[in-house]
Amino acid sequence: MNTGSSKKQIFFGHDIGGAISLRLAFDNPSLVKTLTIADIPSYDSWPSPTWKDMRDHYADYALIPATEHYRAMCRQLKMAVFNKDRMTEQRLDSYLAPLCGVVAQPSFYQHQVAHYNECYTSDFAEKLPQLRLSSTDFMGAEDEWQPVEYARRLQRDIVSSTLHIFEQAGHFLMEDAPLPVAAQVIDFVNQHNMR
Repeated sequence: MNTGSSKKQIFFGHDIGGAISLRLAFDNPSLVKTLTIADIPSYDSWPSPTWKDMRDHYADYALIPATEHYRAMCRQLKMAVFNKDRMTEQRLDSYLAPLCGVVAQPSFYQHQVAHYNECYTSDFAEKLPQLRLSSTDFMGAEDEWQPVEYARRLQRDIVSSTLHIFEQAGHFLMEDAPLPVAAQVIDFVNQHNMR
C-alpha cells in the first residue's frame, strides 16, 4: 500500500485479514475511510481447541501423513460453511491446494498455524471504543469457528459500528451468502462515498 497517498481507502478484511485491517485502522487512521470486517478473530475468541492443539504441536502436525492432513483440512473447511454442499469437489480442492503437498503442508503449520495467538487481537481490545471511523461487522449466524457473541461485543465496543448477521451462513460468508454480502458491502461503501 502506498502510504504516501493522502486519499483514504476503503478496507474489507475477513478472518485474520479483518484483524489486520482493524490494527491498520488503529495504527494509521488517516489511511482508512471505511472498514468492513467479517468473521474476525477478536479478543480471546481464537484459536479454537483444535487449532490450539495444532499450534502447540505444529512441528508434529507438519510431519503427519499427507492423507491424515488432507482429511483434517477437509473437516475444517467443511466447518467453514453452513451449506456443506458448497464445500465439495473443485471448490474444496481450490482451498486445499495451498495447504497440501510436500512443501505446502509443513509450511502451513510452521508459517501460519504456529502463529495463531490471541495476543494479536486481545491487546487492542481496550482501544476499540476510541476507534473513530465508519465500520461494519459481518458475521455468519452459523459460524462454527467464531462465536457470534464476539461480533456483538465488537459492535458494542466500536462506537460507530453496525453489525450484520447473515442467517444460514457460516465462517466463509462469501461462499454461503455471496450476493447478500456483496450487496451490503456496496451499500455501506456507497453511503460513505457520498460524504
